[in-house]
Amino acid sequence: MNQKNNKRDSSIFPLDLFPKEIKDLIKELKDKQNFAEEFTAMGILYTVGLAVGNTHHVQALNTWNVNLSIWMMFVARSGLGKSPPMKFLLAPLRERDKELNKQFQEELKEFQEYEALSKDDKDDRDKVDEPKRQKHLFRDFTPERLVSSMSYNKRGIGVHSPEFKEMFNNLDRYAKSGALQMLYSWFDQEQHDKDTMSTELSFSEPFFSLSGGITTKLFNLFRHGKLSGQGFFERMLIIMVKDFECKYPEDIDSKYIEFWNHFIKMILHFEQKTDDKYNDALYAPMRYTEAAKLRLKEWCTHNFKKQKRDCDEYATIYSKQQIYLHKFAGLFNVLTAHCKSEQDENLGHIGCYSLNRAIGLIEYFEAAHKKIIGVGLQNEVHDLLKEDLKREVYSRLPKEEPFSKFQAVDLWTEVSMKIRNIDYLNDKEKSNISRTVGNWLKRHKDDLFKKDQHNLYRVVYPDYDF
Repeated sequence: MNQKNNKRDSSIFPLDLFPKEIKDLIKELKDKQNFAEEFTAMGILYTVGLAVGNTHHVQALNTWNVNLSIWMMFVARSGLGKSPPMKFLLAPLRERDKELNKQFQEELKEFQEYEALSKDDKDDRDKVDEPKRQKHLFRDFTPERLVSSMSYNKRGIGVHSPEFKEMFNNLDRYAKSGALQMLYSWFDQEQHDKDTMSTELSFSEPFFSLSGGITTKLFNLFRHGKLSGQGFFERMLIIMVKDFECKYPEDIDSKYIEFWNHFIKMILHFEQKTDDKYNDALYAPMRYTEAAKLRLKEWCTHNFKKQKRDCDEYATIYSKQQIYLHKFAGLFNVLTAHCKSEQDENLGHIGCYSLNRAIGLIEYFEAAHKKIIGVGLQNEVHDLLKEDLKREVYSRLPKEEPFSKFQAVDLWTEVSMKIRNIDYLNDKEKSNISRTVGNWLKRHKDDLFKKDQHNLYRVVYPDYDF
């Protein structure tokens, strides 16, 4: 599969990127249970990433390693099935948490019995340390509980909330307390220490995944509310589904249930090693092959160019894309290495096969996030382009290449003549147009246009729908 040379429709979720076994599972859940393909596919990546945890990281550079944690949000109207896909997909992790809790309860009972002994009796027995509860998944949280859990769950933890509403209601309070910045630092894999919150706990390599569902109405409310511009939504993968046809659900073929349970259990068997000296998580690197490094460099160069020329709202997308590109490459590498239908790839090395799949998924989210942002930007741009003449000119300016003032003047002249239905303009009218266009470009060089090199300009909103 050479994704590099095949231009895909970025508005359609790229289901073809997933291995055959995974695609079959997604289609089965859609056909039998009405699960939206986008929700299921991203839920699979979230679950696989959480199962891997801190056992493996992607070595983006020799000084930069990226874990496979994901922050994502399912957005749809009420009753469209945001919760069922994750309930099914997370079931193996919840089952493992039940086993770990049973083990914890047994160890806790043994510890309590030891603590109840007299000093002399304790001297005659081996010391029993207080157990720490191991857990992968939380439904809700307080910052204090997360810090405590993260300190002894070296593999990492995840939060999945079927309804994000309550969490959003608390985020403003978290922002004021500094807890929101703590979560951001975990996303960035920064070391947690007592300076981050009022705690003496310290640990490196935090692994924290976050997912949940929210209605379209509430999403729009929160996105334009107090959290706007604070970095929360910039870190989120937004999976939005408007509507699709549903039918009466049927039983899922047991072979797909067995496949998924086995697949996640297999990943959970990845060993989590810890540093004996500092008790920090140790991970095995997934390194890019030389060919993949060249492809990665090519993509990053293109990404930097887009980041430079586009508006600030879009630029935030590109900056997080580089992080998610490595995460997706690692996740596709895990899927590929453990699906029989795929070419036999080494888990320790990421080739172009997995990287191109990651690029395809990144392109989908780029288009999706631009569309979401564009809804909010539309009114702003309309306010700047109220006149039919300006709207027409802006819509016809080059989208990919820079343009000169003279090109804009020629286009303005052409549109003016069309609107006025005339065959020519006199010299004075031409001079007025040149001056008007020059002032227009200067006045809007920070909102509608960006000044390029050599006195050239670029449109800020190349994808704007006029």
